[in-house]
Amino acid sequence: MKTIISVTASFRILLSLFVCISVQSLYAQEEESEWTGTASFISRSVGTNSWKEKYNSGGYDLFSEYTMEATIVKGKGTGTARIKLKKVDKSSEWFDGSPSNCVKTEEGYAEASAATEMSVSFYDDAYSFWIYIPPVSGTTTIQENCTGASQSGTGKIGQDEGMIQVEFQPLKDPNILSGEIIERIDNPPTVNGGTISSDKLVYWQELTPVMQAGGYSETILKWTFTKLPDDVELIITPENYDKWLPQPGSSEQDHGATMNVRLNLKPKEGQTLKAKAASFKVILNNTSEEPGIAINYPAVKPDKNLPDIRILAAGQSTPVNNGQQITLPANDGESAEATLASYDGGGYTTLTAEAVLTDGRVIKGKLLKPSGTTEVLIPKRNGQRLIASAWTTKDPSSSDTEDNETSKGNQNNGDGLSAYEEYRGVFSGGKHIRLSNKKKELLVQIADKDLVHFKPGLSLLASAAGIEALPLTEKELSKNRLLNINSNSGKNGDQYALLLLNQPIGSASEKQNYGTTGINLPKPKYGKTIRESEKTIVDVAEITRSYAEQEAVVKKAKDQMPYTLQEEISSTVAHELAHGLNVYHHGDAGSDAARPINYTGKVKVVAFGSEGDKPLPYKQDTLFTSKIGLQGGESSGNLSCIMVYTNYFQWAADIKKGEHIHYHAVPLLPVGKIFCTAPDATGINKNPHYFGKATRGNCLAQLKIKAY
Repeated sequence: MKTIISVTASFRILLSLFVCISVQSLYAQEEESEWTGTASFISRSVGTNSWKEKYNSGGYDLFSEYTMEATIVKGKGTGTARIKLKKVDKSSEWFDGSPSNCVKTEEGYAEASAATEMSVSFYDDAYSFWIYIPPVSGTTTIQENCTGASQSGTGKIGQDEGMIQVEFQPLKDPNILSGEIIERIDNPPTVNGGTISSDKLVYWQELTPVMQAGGYSETILKWTFTKLPDDVELIITPENYDKWLPQPGSSEQDHGATMNVRLNLKPKEGQTLKAKAASFKVILNNTSEEPGIAINYPAVKPDKNLPDIRILAAGQSTPVNNGQQITLPANDGESAEATLASYDGGGYTTLTAEAVLTDGRVIKGKLLKPSGTTEVLIPKRNGQRLIASAWTTKDPSSSDTEDNETSKGNQNNGDGLSAYEEYRGVFSGGKHIRLSNKKKELLVQIADKDLVHFKPGLSLLASAAGIEALPLTEKELSKNRLLNINSNSGKNGDQYALLLLNQPIGSASEKQNYGTTGINLPKPKYGKTIRESEKTIVDVAEITRSYAEQEAVVKKAKDQMPYTLQEEISSTVAHELAHGLNVYHHGDAGSDAARPINYTGKVKVVAFGSEGDKPLPYKQDTLFTSKIGLQGGESSGNLSCIMVYTNYFQWAADIKKGEHIHYHAVPLLPVGKIFCTAPDATGINKNPHYFGKATRGNCLAQLKIKAY
């Protein structure tokens, strides 16, 4: 069954295949068409709807557009139909205290062209014309991403044969048929619901639904035909068209990249240019209005969105409609130039231009050559895509909502940002940076003063996980850590960044239970989603103090530290951040059970070196004030893993049923620099007297950046 693009009744306007200006009972004289020109009809609907109850919320964003175009030369020509659809349905339900989010995106584009003819009828003081447009059909891509699952599919879009029809328009000039009709209806705004009691739930509860709606529906009909000489073309030449990308300025008030668009009257092949232009008009259509200038900046979502691409003033000519239209003088009668400015990393628009000749004719501009399109996509892109072709060539993606980045040894694909969001980019360290659809990316807020300490740890995490990691300043992340706070188009779900702080851990109990150098809050849960991880604290001062203390002991023994201070800081940073990416410890075996006070039987205490090769001197009163680890606990498994506790325990308790407990001293070991891929023991853990095989292990497979 074919899906016909239409606007629902709630938007009040249905797509129309023709416009009837008036109805008159007049005798019509049909004329053999000798007319040359263009006509276009656009029916567009832009809608947004959201609702919220106590435990559920949802809504949708809709863009649908049906376009009919005709290019006629002496009564015959080509009719083209285009159809575009993009709909994003969102829903969220709370279940057992956790949100379950779903985002379903359907988008598609289709185009069809066929030969057509123009029929014209004249009355005493009016005219009518008809141009048939071919049917069009195509497929849509459907992507549904829900918490814990995703699926994809296809759908169909189409429209039957259409007709551009104008009836009983006033005839002002027997040689020119020209006009435009624009109708628009804005959708109703916010609707607040009442209070509802529901007995369909397990228990009674009060629900207060709130609905918000917005958008508009419009039809645009334009036509220009003439019987005057068909001897001139208007050529549109955008500067650096194949490579140009939108680029924001440093704020919402400053523009970034610019593009000069040249307009030139050219004689048709084999003819001499005799016509002169009185003026030129440049119009930007369907310009994006994304919040902010990048997905994360500014970190407070603006109240009002402005067009992302605007026309700059030129001499005495001032643009109107928020920089969406400008009329330029034809100083030499043949050419003019407009300058477009970008205010957003993902801005897009459709440019049209026309020349008004001194003889009254209106000539529509064509892209680069006489056979070029009249609708110039800025930046250059595939018709149904929002991403510039120059970027999709460099960073391929199948759709604007694609989010399927992979990393070695990990099946949690994607990083929570769509291809369009990554193309639109982020501000990191005060600079606009486009992200990549090829590699998972993690964003972490770090104070400028702490970058010197924490950036190496960020790099360690990235290299070990096979991802990219970028720092954000305090001004580049919202208070709730929502990374894509400014995303409307191409958004699959809410993605978050991590917060990394350099400060003391906090209370004495937190230090006692969770360590003094690093913590990922909230505790005690270690494997959290990036959304659940409220903040990560690494105490550089405490690490520096304890390292100096340990180094002094080692030097006194005429030995060397197996790791540097920066390596310990970096390993702590990577370890604690990983807890906010769903990664657990190797095990959770506590140390209290290994203390002699908990045993009624006789305890024989012997301290051995790292490989059990020689006894070590010790004092009974200090031995058990140190930390004691058990097999399968936090220090078990692969000792090269970032998640293992290499130097946390001073003693390993070897407990065998019915035997004495043996305690083996744990030597200083290098800090971890990888994420392990198996629970297997390495180094001293292969010795049965030490920590053995990890209870969990395979930390690399646990990593998950996507928040939903």
